[in-house]
Amino acid sequence: MGGAVDPREIYLRTRGASDPGDKALLESGAADALRTWVRSRPDDPAVLNNLAQCRLRQGDLVGAHPYAERALEILPDSPEIRRTMERVKAALEKKNAAAR
Repeated sequence: MGGAVDPREIYLRTRGASDPGDKALLESGAADALRTWVRSRPDDPAVLNNLAQCRLRQGDLVGAHPYAERALEILPDSPEIRRTMERVKAALEKKNAAAR
């Protein structure tokens, strides 16, 4: 099994994890794999969107925003990417409101 694992597959596995600890660990690995993939494929909206979702789930709202924004620039008509951006913006607004 010497081939590289597709980071999108890793991310999809995290969505099915039931134990919060396992899920956090899987998402951490998925985020690392996706960041590596983004460096080699910076214009892949699926990878960018998945990394934004990983960051969002990890609570890294500021880190999620640029990936969601770039994915939306590349593929503005994608309902999935639009939902990701809406979730990121809503989470940022909630965080900012709580800080006031």
